[in-house]
Amino acid sequence: MLLVLAMTITELFAATSRNLSTVPASMSDVQQQILVQSVNAGLAEFVEFLPAHRRAEPRVERLALPVTKNITVTAGSKDFTVGTWADQSDFVGRTVLVGSDATFYNRLAAVNTLLHPYEGGGSGSTTLEVKSDAVLIGSLQEIDGDVLLSWQSASSVLRFGIPAHMHADDVLRNEAGLPTHWWVEPLSGITGGATPQFVLRVWPQPDAVYHLKFNLRLWPTAFTTSDLAATTVLPVLQREELDLVALCERGLIGSQLWLGSADKDEARTRYAEAATRLDRAKPKPGHTQATLCRTKKGF
Repeated sequence: MLLVLAMTITELFAATSRNLSTVPASMSDVQQQILVQSVNAGLAEFVEFLPAHRRAEPRVERLALPVTKNITVTAGSKDFTVGTWADQSDFVGRTVLVGSDATFYNRLAAVNTLLHPYEGGGSGSTTLEVKSDAVLIGSLQEIDGDVLLSWQSASSVLRFGIPAHMHADDVLRNEAGLPTHWWVEPLSGITGGATPQFVLRVWPQPDAVYHLKFNLRLWPTAFTTSDLAATTVLPVLQREELDLVALCERGLIGSQLWLGSADKDEARTRYAEAATRLDRAKPKPGHTQATLCRTKKGF
């Protein structure tokens, strides 16, 4: 039986440091940064070798009926106030209709903030109707494969992108119906070093309760020097541990940390052999496997 979840983060750093002149705990800040960068590069390369099912996180999101809240607005301002709305952050990015300004397209750009200023009249109390046409998918995420829309009686695969017959500006309108298309768009940028956030948007805006099913492609979270002693277990098969270490070690071969007596050519060979093994371990389509023969009924 293969052992999954066997190597911890601190063990990975220790194994990657076996041919270095010092151990992580004794390294200077600069040396630790060099080690962390090399391990991050190796981990990213390792993930690229993994089969698709190990790089995907299945997600199911409920597209509910619109939610209405009582808010207080200021004429010409994007900001508003609202009473109790604990999960407001989950609605960020969605289309909203604001009281007497409901004919004008708007969105919840951030907590208590609209995309466009309120232009529906004077300041005061009004309503905010929030559609279920977008779901948060986090930062720098990619949708892997199709997006499936399902409801009580049937399901369908949504088409990617803005409909061909529409101009890009046409999607900025309040139109409800059975969603037929989806795309990903940025919710916030990288201004000030912030992490960008993205939403998966559907069109038209849902006119009933639906469910979205899709896979997010995962990318490894970059380590920092604060992770050098972390005991979190990595999702790596036991037989893959040495190959992962070889990939992480590659970036250190020519660095100031490399031990003078350690064989650089041997380390490069370990890397090449590891990359070859990981590539060969990928599942291959049946029609490319020499031991299988395709027939009319299958293999």
